[in-house]
Amino acid sequence: MNKHLAEFKSQLTTILDTKDIPIGLFSGKMGLCIYFYHLGKIENNERYTKIAEKLIDETFEQITTVSTIDIESGLSGIAIGINYLIKNGYVEGDENVILKEIDDEIFKQVSFQESDNNISILIQILFYIYIRKQSLQKEQEYLFNELTIQIINTLHTKIEYILKDNTIGFNINTDLPLFLFALSKIYQLNIYSYKIIKIIQEITPFLLSKFGFLNSKKLHLLWGISKINACIKDKHLAEYCILLTKQINIDDLLNEFRNKNMFVKDGISGICLLMLSLDKNEKQNLNLNTFYIKALEKIEKSLIWESLSNTEYLKRHIGLNGYCGVNMIMHIIRDSI
Repeated sequence: MNKHLAEFKSQLTTILDTKDIPIGLFSGKMGLCIYFYHLGKIENNERYTKIAEKLIDETFEQITTVSTIDIESGLSGIAIGINYLIKNGYVEGDENVILKEIDDEIFKQVSFQESDNNISILIQILFYIYIRKQSLQKEQEYLFNELTIQIINTLHTKIEYILKDNTIGFNINTDLPLFLFALSKIYQLNIYSYKIIKIIQEITPFLLSKFGFLNSKKLHLLWGISKINACIKDKHLAEYCILLTKQINIDDLLNEFRNKNMFVKDGISGICLLMLSLDKNEKQNLNLNTFYIKALEKIEKSLIWESLSNTEYLKRHIGLNGYCGVNMIMHIIRDSI
């Protein structure tokens, strides 16, 4: 595996000089910046830190070219990335000053209903608000609270679409689990809590009747329900989480993914990310060490490493949604075993 990692780092630093890499969090320079800061720290290698510094500079230079507000490739993802770098001591600065223009653009687009028809973006903005609320000054809190209320009310009117799942296989961007997760984060901020409880009570009968065939879909649903239920503590949802946990078979779960399905968005790395972020109760009921060992083995034997020499394939699979995300997940898992 060390050979694969060495080759990846070599290929990655080569294509960084190309001008067609986007600047977003999941598939662009913002995510690459986080990866290289992380790599520089764990390997104590200043060269990688210098690459990260160059990437953050390029991101700021090109940020005016971004008009979307989603997390994957838009402004809210860049803001979350900057927040991560500041909170972890990689860069210095005042978030409220640095992110003011991003905040303004997100407020404008959401307030004027430019994003109303995109459920996924509205769910992502709830998470962005949760992240930003950690460092807001008091005079800013009112506007963020009002934006939160507006988004939750809008999403409530679209609840029937959120409850639909048109994906065949696992996709980490599935709306329902992310909606439950986002609501749990907003609930922790004590914003519009009674409305969140009302929404969960309204959809609980549906949640209790939803039982996917695939282990990966069960895990994703378990993750979402367990997050919100850690806040509202509904007895029926707690019992359902126990049922879902018992129904997840680790071997069958891993076998649901083909040899190249290793990335975070729709592969084993995404499953690992969910496993790592499960609450303590769920972790105790799953044999995670066995899962992590088998998942690492499957990732290491994957055919994705044979595609490293394909520059175009590598460009499509860099960043946190690609090879960088896989490598970071592998490092976290090894530390967890």
